[in-house]
Amino acid sequence: LAGQTINNVEETLDADSRFETETPNAVIAVRGTAWVVFARNEDLTQVATTEGEVEVRVGDDIQTVAAGYGLPIKTDEALGDVKVWGLPDAEVNVPEGVAVPPLRVTFTNRDSGQVFFYRIGDEMPVVLGTYDVRFNAPGPVQVPDVVFPADTAHGQIQPIEVDMGAVVLEVLDADGQPFTDQVVVTLTQGELSNTTVVTSGETLLAGPGDWQVTYAPEAQPDQAQTVGPVTATAGLAVPATITLAGS
Repeated sequence: LAGQTINNVEETLDADSRFETETPNAVIAVRGTAWVVFARNEDLTQVATTEGEVEVRVGDDIQTVAAGYGLPIKTDEALGDVKVWGLPDAEVNVPEGVAVPPLRVTFTNRDSGQVFFYRIGDEMPVVLGTYDVRFNAPGPVQVPDVVFPADTAHGQIQPIEVDMGAVVLEVLDADGQPFTDQVVVTLTQGELSNTTVVTSGETLLAGPGDWQVTYAPEAQPDQAQTVGPVTATAGLAVPATITLAGS
């Protein structure tokens, strides 16, 4: 069992109404607030509050978690004290005229291996520690060694900013005509790689540098071809053309 939920509940006029989230070892109850629950396994739940406060209950033991704090709940252990959590503010700078989609941003804790999944625009609370932060664009960007130190102040925001370029991808068939069906495209740069399904003319965000492009018609994945490098430059949208063999 493992999972993560991001919750936002509006308080109603009914004073008795409550919203509850239950994991194998805790019940989290609220009236109106925003919070995140991480069920790591059957023995560990983590709760972080981003607005208002939530009530965590384990049997008769109750703890309140206010905004900016988090609480681990461990099976067969009494509830501990709430602790300050890190509050990153992830931002992507893109070429003028290119929209920023709700990219997934993952925080991987170097010590525990725990992964926190968010999207651009989310509140992103994380346990204090050192992280590798990945912005999962079609051409992903990884920011290593992002540290939320032990003396982080409550409510302290830590900016994480990356610059991206864009590749405007034109897909042609073997006769040089625009290919109208969907194409599976993988951008690879060293250990960084991501796969997306696109149509001709789409704009793909990518971190700066050279990318190998592997592509195939979605209906014919065995027809994969690789070209490159295609160079993405921060702040610029560059055109790239790929031609499908025998399409």
